[in-house]
Amino acid sequence: MQGELPAGQAPPSSGDPAPAAGNSTDTGDADRSSDATPRGATGTAGPAHGIVAPEIGPVGVGERVELIDILRGFAIFGILTFNMQLFFSPLHLMASHDKWWTGTLDRVVEQVILLLVQGKFYTLFSFLFGVGVALQFERARARGRDFASVYVRRLTWLLAIGLVHAFGVWFGDILVTYAVFGFLLLLFRDRSYKVLTVWSVVLLLLPLGIFALATVIVEVAQLLPESAAMIRERFAENAAANAEAIERAREVYAGGTYVEILRERASQVALIYSITFLFGFGFNILGLFLIGLQVGRRRWLQEAHRYLPEARKLMRILLPLGLAGATVTVVVNAHVDQPMQPSALGLLAQIGAVVGIPALSFGYVCAIILLVHHERFGRYLTPLAAVGRMALTNYLTHSILMTLVANAYGLGLYGRIHPATGLVMTVALYALQIPFSTWWLRRFRFGPVEWVWRSLTYGRFQPMRAR
Repeated sequence: MQGELPAGQAPPSSGDPAPAAGNSTDTGDADRSSDATPRGATGTAGPAHGIVAPEIGPVGVGERVELIDILRGFAIFGILTFNMQLFFSPLHLMASHDKWWTGTLDRVVEQVILLLVQGKFYTLFSFLFGVGVALQFERARARGRDFASVYVRRLTWLLAIGLVHAFGVWFGDILVTYAVFGFLLLLFRDRSYKVLTVWSVVLLLLPLGIFALATVIVEVAQLLPESAAMIRERFAENAAANAEAIERAREVYAGGTYVEILRERASQVALIYSITFLFGFGFNILGLFLIGLQVGRRRWLQEAHRYLPEARKLMRILLPLGLAGATVTVVVNAHVDQPMQPSALGLLAQIGAVVGIPALSFGYVCAIILLVHHERFGRYLTPLAAVGRMALTNYLTHSILMTLVANAYGLGLYGRIHPATGLVMTVALYALQIPFSTWWLRRFRFGPVEWVWRSLTYGRFQPMRAR
């Protein structure tokens, strides 16, 4: 979430791209060869093992890793699939059993998205962010340069872009969260694999620990009659406030003035930031960054062709495990009054999410690795690399276009796009972005927003035309 929300958890942050985790070196050279349009990233078939290189073998310094671009392009589709619901319905609806759509097809689409999409693609993007940071620092070291100062400037501008996006376009921004926790990632860049592993586990379990502590406090307090009455009253007030927020969002986004929409959006952004930064739910993003940092340093994706048997074994374990965990979360949340309020059943849903979301997400990674390396199917995934190379542009395009369709200052269709219709719109928009991204990158070295971001980072206009 901030579009992309982990199922069973309060929203940590959105839909996510990890644009700061690109494959390019970003060491500040305006003319470096690594920025040239790579083979296989513009819709033409690349090497069978998914790495753009002159010949089969480990990716060379300064070359893009097509597999990472494909994974990022795949994640963009998942991010859009989930965010489409939030473009046209209130954030608070996720914490309620109020249902706007009762048709069978709409309910099926909702449940499938909750099961297979919610939380899984913000996880994937966060992981890829860490991988990209590892690549950037690795390549900078190979050139004898310190990338830290450039990295800080990149994140500073990403933070600025994210704030404009969050308050000016859509509350579900993920860029601010990525920038903030990206700064913290600097503390771990030279840490050992053991340290990275320990911190990853701690940070990924932190939201569960907070929720478990809150559940224990609530359950113990309910043993006392007076406390139990106060808790029931507070929960009732929360439910009433949530229902009021849902109705207010419907009225403002569908028929309010631009200023009213800005105010409503700002209140939702404040809610998301409080959950993300004050209650610990954003720290699992840092944990995913650290997993990606370790995978990038070990070169598991750069040299994925060497680990295909391991990827196959992991996929056979992770996909069933992830599906089981996600099923627990979806089923349990359907039987609790307020899915995000502390309770024993809510804790069970959280446990299902902690297991199911990363397992399913990394199961997807293994599946994509195997498909990319498959003799017949690999070429069909190659076009996704272009979408991944323009992840920031494509992500912001989703928000701009869909808020224009949803909000009163545009078409005003907020609350009128059913989940099934939204899924059709998702497929249609993504289907347009694949050829557009391919066409653009045949002519230009970066996506338009990526070019602006890079130029701001280095304080000068960067070469745009592809050689």
